[in-house]
Amino acid sequence: MLINGKKTDLDPDAPPGMGVRQVAASSAQEGLTEDERADFLMAIERVRQRGYAYLKECHNADDAIKFIGDLHRAVDVVFQRESSSTLKPACKVGCSHCCRLRVEIIDAEAFRIAEALQRRSPAEQVALIARLRHHTAVPKPSSSHHAGLSDCAFLHDSRCSIYAVRPSVCRKAHSLSAELCHAAAPQLPQNFRLIIGAEALMSGVSAAYREAGLPSASRELCAAVLLALTDDTAKARWYAGISVFAD
Repeated sequence: MLINGKKTDLDPDAPPGMGVRQVAASSAQEGLTEDERADFLMAIERVRQRGYAYLKECHNADDAIKFIGDLHRAVDVVFQRESSSTLKPACKVGCSHCCRLRVEIIDAEAFRIAEALQRRSPAEQVALIARLRHHTAVPKPSSSHHAGLSDCAFLHDSRCSIYAVRPSVCRKAHSLSAELCHAAAPQLPQNFRLIIGAEALMSGVSAAYREAGLPSASRELCAAVLLALTDDTAKARWYAGISVFAD
């Protein structure tokens, strides 16, 4: 895959030797055998190496942020490939149960989303910033599966308003049972290869950013995007290696 003429070659394949099976959402990595864990770590390392090779040649923040699009496309490839297996996600257009859970993103994803939002009209941006401020000010329950969680600030009419630039964690999210999603079950059945393949990509890319001296940690979606939208110095400070988002 090319970004600005640079080849990144993120490998969207699941780690070898991992068969198709169902797994509880909270325990995909916990259920790995010793050999599978070794394959998983090797897959992360391959992604890290390829990601770092690209990032070390970047000359500005915009190039470094574009790389996150490569991650998103690779996760989409994994999702589409594994969705054709015998374990098909039950997710459909308008199904938004997971859009009421806490979503965590890495720094570069916040900037990519903010850049897309900054291309919208001034009126839309003002309204969105108000929604983000309201969302971040509302106290959140301690459990991510609590029924009292509010809708994501980007959810409109049960659809994602930033779908094209949605985070990698949203791209890998799925369930094999719509009924359990509706019931806010603490564990959801998921496609093992889909989860592991996506997580190898996500972990490897985050490690590549860190190796390149760019902060890359888990940040709450709405709070991070709000800061990226409202702080004109945030992107430059991040590219200078400064952690600009609250932990």
